Amino acid sequence: MKGCNYQEERNYQMGRKMNRLTVLTISAIDTFLILGYLAGYLQGEISLGYMLLVEVLTIGTLTLNDVIFFKKKDSKKLKYISLIGYIFVYAVICLNSVNDMAFTVLFPMLVMYILYFDFKLVFYASLAFGTINIADVIYCVAILKHHHSGAAINSSTILLQAVSVIVFLVSMCLVTKLSNEHNGQQIDDITKEKEQNEQLLSDVIGVVKAVKINTNQAGDFISELVKNINVTASSLQDISAGNDSNANSIEEQRNMTESIQSMIKNTGELANQMKNLSAQSKDKVISGLDSVQRLNAQSQDVDAANKKIIQSVENLVDNAAKVNSITNQIFEISKQTNLLALNAAIESSRAGEAGKGFAVVANEVRQLADETRNLTENIQKIVGELQQNGKEAQNTVDDVVNSTKTEHELISMVNSQFTAIEHSMKGLDENVVEITKKIEEILHSNNSIVESITDISSVSEEVAASAQESTSIGEETKQKAERAIELMNELKDTVRAVDKYIK
Repeated sequence: MKGCNYQEERNYQMGRKMNRLTVLTISAIDTFLILGYLAGYLQGEISLGYMLLVEVLTIGTLTLNDVIFFKKKDSKKLKYISLIGYIFVYAVICLNSVNDMAFTVLFPMLVMYILYFDFKLVFYASLAFGTINIADVIYCVAILKHHHSGAAINSSTILLQAVSVIVFLVSMCLVTKLSNEHNGQQIDDITKEKEQNEQLLSDVIGVVKAVKINTNQAGDFISELVKNINVTASSLQDISAGNDSNANSIEEQRNMTESIQSMIKNTGELANQMKNLSAQSKDKVISGLDSVQRLNAQSQDVDAANKKIIQSVENLVDNAAKVNSITNQIFEISKQTNLLALNAAIESSRAGEAGKGFAVVANEVRQLADETRNLTENIQKIVGELQQNGKEAQNTVDDVVNSTKTEHELISMVNSQFTAIEHSMKGLDENVVEITKKIEEILHSNNSIVESITDISSVSEEVAASAQESTSIGEETKQKAERAIELMNELKDTVRAVDKYIK
């Protein structure tokens, strides 16, 4: 891409320079023509029409050339348009000039077109200019019968014009052709050499690219290596420092492990004691459970006895009620007997002496009725007290039954709790056995830890020695890596110098 841009820029500059030279040359020639023909008109040598024709053609072609050039300075159309315009101006000058040497105006103009190295352009221009000169000669000889200046036809002058123009035009064509061939050969040689140089440059650039890439990668690797070395050196120093701390920690761990081992042994003894206590507690729980079960059975017996007592008290209360009913009947009978005795006494007193004996009997019957009434009243009092005592006994027995029931419920709860305690004691006993096994395993593991700590202490000493040696090697490697970075940076600087040649 850079080569393509360079070639385009080079072609642009070359085209611009050639077009500028053409415009400047035409401008100079046209300026002389304009001034010359204006002076010729002012001196009366040429007519106004002829002067205006030449002026218009000259200024027109000059203006057109300038417009094309300033619009696009490397325009390829400029050489054709300027040549065509100049051919028209030249034809007018040759055929209408009063100067016999007007044909020489083509020499400086045509020489300028050789710079384009365009054989066809020079060839066709030569044909055009040659044709104009031939037409001019024919015009002077056949039509005017004299030269443009008015002089008589001079064969040497005609021959001079024809020969000089033909030789000049042929020479221009040959020079252009030979120049193009020579330039073509040189271009071929230059192209071949350029291709070889480009191939060589491409190979060199490829090598440089590879060197650049490898240099960058190597630089990155070395930088990363230095970083890793720094990290490794720092880590080794930390390891060395940490290893010293580890040595102290290992000694502390050894002492702590021995203390732990002693505590584990004490814990094992306590676990054995707890196992014995658990067994004793289990036996006591079983004994307590047996006692509670016997107490429960006894409570059931008491409950049955209470039920019998309640039945007996209820029977007592019923019998007392029956006795009270009988006593009431006896009391009524005694009241009636007393009334009968009173009536009998009244009747016996009416009977007089005949009724004295009956009165005595009636009195005795009344006394017996009174005593019976008194006894009945006493019996009623006793029966009332029995009923009262029976009710109190019944209430007391009810309280006893309720208490017994509550006691039975409490005994059942205690029995359930003892059963749960027995189940828990079984689990506790199993856990104690398991704990004893675990403590034995921990003791064994702790012994292994003590042995491992001893081994670690030995390895730690070896690590400390290796870390010290690795630190020394790492420092030396770091210095070499830093030197390698310096060399790599110098190589990078060298490679950067050819970056501008890399596409």
